[in-house]
Amino acid sequence: MSAEPSDRSKLLIALEQAGRQYSESSILFHQAIADSLGLNATDLKCLDLIRESDGLTPGQLAKLMGLTTGAVTGIVDRLEMAGYARRRRDSIDRRKISIHAQSEQIAARLDPIFTSFQQAMAREFQAAYSNQEMALILDFVRRSSRVLQSETRKMQLEQES
Repeated sequence: MSAEPSDRSKLLIALEQAGRQYSESSILFHQAIADSLGLNATDLKCLDLIRESDGLTPGQLAKLMGLTTGAVTGIVDRLEMAGYARRRRDSIDRRKISIHAQSEQIAARLDPIFTSFQQAMAREFQAAYSNQEMALILDFVRRSSRVLQSETRKMQLEQES
């Protein structure tokens, strides 16, 4: 499908606006999840990173999130108090600490939320898009993620200098 230049410009503007709305919806959805867990959004994102890697050090988590180690200490304290994470000392070097997710407690709270979300998305996509269109959407999401990661890193580097 070939678009006229003015149509392409309009599409790019519409994509930007839809992307902003998607971002806002995503943030609000994750805030609602955090609220249901008794956390704030930053704590929830830290918990996501801890779950994905299972064994981050506080310093690694701070770097990934762009936070100070002091802020991460407070976050890990809250996650431990809520029963979602725990600190573990290294068996060889007792000074080293890693943070691990308490998977069963998290799954009990998050599985129903994400199962509902995934089922709703599957219904929406299956009803509206062909396999080829879903492959295009997947490509868009992956490319968008790479751009977001690159732009985030660029801002972090600018702040460091």
